[in-house]
Amino acid sequence: MKMPTVLQPIFSRCLVIVMFLTAGLALASVDDATAQLRIEITEGQVAPTPIAIAEFTGPDGNVTEVGRQLTQIISDDLESSGLFSAKA
Repeated sequence: MKMPTVLQPIFSRCLVIVMFLTAGLALASVDDATAQLRIEITEGQVAPTPIAIAEFTGPDGNVTEVGRQLTQIISDDLESSGLFSAKA
């Protein structure tokens, strides 16, 4: 049985659409290649980061005893973490 001439363009379009859908599904089902970067650090040296801590001043702009104490507390805390070395 031969297809009527009127239906041939419709059939051709449907066939093209089905082919594109099939190709799209085939490409979508393929797993994307994923690259992984793995860095393993086996040794190294961690040196404290030098940091400068300014002294706190009073309302008049002069360094006060309380400002020195606060600076010393902050400096001691940072140094005791092992990550910083306070510089004067």
